Amino acid sequence: GWPAFTFSNMICLLCYIIIIIHSNYSIQLIFYLRVMRNSQKGDWSFMKQYNPSDIINVALVGHGSSGKTSLAEAMLFLCKETERMGKVNDSTTFTDFDPEEKKRKISLSASIVSTEFEGKKLNIIDAPGLFDFAAGMHEAVRAADTALIVLSGKSGVNVGSEIAYDLAAENNIPRAFFVSKLDSPRAHFYKIMSMLVGKYGSKIC
Repeated sequence: GWPAFTFSNMICLLCYIIIIIHSNYSIQLIFYLRVMRNSQKGDWSFMKQYNPSDIINVALVGHGSSGKTSLAEAMLFLCKETERMGKVNDSTTFTDFDPEEKKRKISLSASIVSTEFEGKKLNIIDAPGLFDFAAGMHEAVRAADTALIVLSGKSGVNVGSEIAYDLAAENNIPRAFFVSKLDSPRAHFYKIMSMLVGKYGSKIC
């Protein structure tokens, strides 16, 4: 039969549906994360129940074309949410679902996908990296518990990654770096590490 809802849960779900219809993606993102946290207090039997402490919102941030969307795809694949990894160039990624994103092959707004890892629910927020859409990065970091700053193994530390690091620091959330595109002939992991140590010193392990 249908799951039992409390009155407050019904109101919460109705508000979310209204926001989907009338609002932009960024507002949907923040509201969705709040719904996911608040639902743990109710009786939403149609979704797996998690303790609030077992829900982690991770923002993938950094410079444009650093590999954030591809990393989100890899995380979904490794957690067995998908049978194969989507590719940005093929317009088959989960987080770049907007027709304009598929056409331009870039992220234009923050989007979210969810998975489970070692009993924890991960809400993965793929934030845009281009400066024209910087609001998406700000919104993603505000909703996140942790910022994963993605660096290209070819270009390393740049303006976009510095902005992402500073933004995460301002919001007082943990930061970590991920070096992508290491399969490229021009990638150099130890060079990137030297850049990070030179920029952030002892904060880099």
